[in-house]
Amino acid sequence: MAVTTTHAMTGKREELHNVISNVDPHLTPFSSMIKKGKAKTTNPRWFTKGYKPADGDNKVVEGADANIKSKTQPVKIGNFTQIQDEGFSVSTTAQSIDKVGQHNELVEQTIEAGTQLRFDMEARAVRNYGSVEGDAVTARESASFEAYIVTNANRGATGASGGYSPATKLISAATDGTARPLVEGLVKDVLLKTAGSTDGKIEMISLGTSNKQSFSSIEGIAAQRVNSTSGAKKALTIIGAVDVYVSDFGSHAIVLNKQQRDESALFINKASWEQLILQPMKRDPLAKKGHSDENMIACEWTLKCTNEKANGIIADLTTQ
Repeated sequence: MAVTTTHAMTGKREELHNVISNVDPHLTPFSSMIKKGKAKTTNPRWFTKGYKPADGDNKVVEGADANIKSKTQPVKIGNFTQIQDEGFSVSTTAQSIDKVGQHNELVEQTIEAGTQLRFDMEARAVRNYGSVEGDAVTARESASFEAYIVTNANRGATGASGGYSPATKLISAATDGTARPLVEGLVKDVLLKTAGSTDGKIEMISLGTSNKQSFSSIEGIAAQRVNSTSGAKKALTIIGAVDVYVSDFGSHAIVLNKQQRDESALFINKASWEQLILQPMKRDPLAKKGHSDENMIACEWTLKCTNEKANGIIADLTTQ
């Protein structure tokens, strides 16, 4: 493990550009938008939510007995919690010298490690990972967004969805297929599929770096130019990005997520997702080694989806 010494520090008196800041929610958009809950076991389980199609012919005669209809039973699924950590070490000298912009090198390294861990948690949540039960030598693993989605998936040739298996009680990762470019027809296809879910409102379409640009370049999206005034100068602003896409089914925020896979576009219904925490993020001091203090930031959590049918994905996109 690398030890932070005074030689590597950027917060010494000579360095005046050090600024301490918190994690920008825009860098972890999925984790920042979904609900937070508490896991009580390493394998939390829950019933999926959903409604049957509306019945416009639902009518009864006055005074008749109640019409008891058969009801489709919800499916019970589950996920496994995953422990993620970030370790760091700070020399005792580094904690003692006079610094600008930092209370203490240990505090600064704690913030940096916590920030990195949040990035790791976001990446785990939105990429294509299946669940793993784990044992004495194998770490438990939480399934992610891409692995959950089965119903409203548009995949390239040879691509296949993963999803939950009642037999194994595991969520399998999706199989990648043949890559193809992002076009508006793919977007409309997934939005049409999710519209069939009674609670399938897509608030966000999340994209990686290159396909965020590809989305902004979709044919038919009008180029916009805005005249702006700054003091005595006038400037022409060219708007080359799409932040909101209006479809037949509502408005959808178009969001860049640097932590997700660039070859996938995620169609997110935030009400159907929850981050369940078994062990909240905290710093634990480790055994002291010589002239340095070792520490670890860790968290144990899993991703819960109550209705994958309310979400969607375009997978197997080409990237720049």
